[in-house]
Amino acid sequence: MEGISRTEFAEAVGAAIASVRHFYREVDRLVAGLREHLREEPDPLKVVRGSTGKGSSAKQHGRVVLRDEYSILFEPEPDTEESLVADGGDENDDEDDENDDVEDAENTSKRRSTPVELDPDQPLLALRLGLSTPNALPGFEPSLQYAVLGDWWVSGEKPPDSFPVKRYMLRRIPVALGKVTDDSKRVPTAARISGKGKAKRGDRRISCRILGGLQTVALYDLDDPKALDELAVTLKKHWQTVTEGTTS
Repeated sequence: MEGISRTEFAEAVGAAIASVRHFYREVDRLVAGLREHLREEPDPLKVVRGSTGKGSSAKQHGRVVLRDEYSILFEPEPDTEESLVADGGDENDDEDDENDDVEDAENTSKRRSTPVELDPDQPLLALRLGLSTPNALPGFEPSLQYAVLGDWWVSGEKPPDSFPVKRYMLRRIPVALGKVTDDSKRVPTAARISGKGKAKRGDRRISCRILGGLQTVALYDLDDPKALDELAVTLKKHWQTVTEGTTS
């Protein structure tokens, strides 16, 4: 390798990896901090089980998972032990292993692909943290998007009752925020309802509407704990404003 010694090369590689590790540690702290803030009283919001693949695992020791984005769905903390998005999963299932972050249901454990029931009128708070993009986009910068999603449809129409969705499919819903160009239009997602049949792959697709607009915050501005606290307050206010308006 011309222009650089073995020692310099080794030091450069070590510094680059250390920087990547530090960056993702900080992002992990940001996401974990938001989750904790949103679960605080009053009007706590909790993670919808299965909607995020980000977690910690002993199997990840010694490797860095380069994620283009983080995405999570939140629902109101119910007064009872039942979740509004009923799934009967374990209490800690909202922190799934990275190995479950897959596209194919056959590669997901049966426990984590147990269908949940989603009510067509149930609003959910979606967060998407976009860190990078595979294609160069002018003006792109790492940012956090959030929106209240609701008015759920299946195959282009609103179902009369709640419908089943496998939990790994829930992860495909908030990532759709990254493709929204007009938040006044219905948002198609890559998630599909659960069920067997001869329907084509494109059938049974879930779509929703963004209630109250799509909000964006630059990651650059979330540079201290105070900014994170203020963001959590803003998220809850947005949720309350939108959901109180839709239910009144």
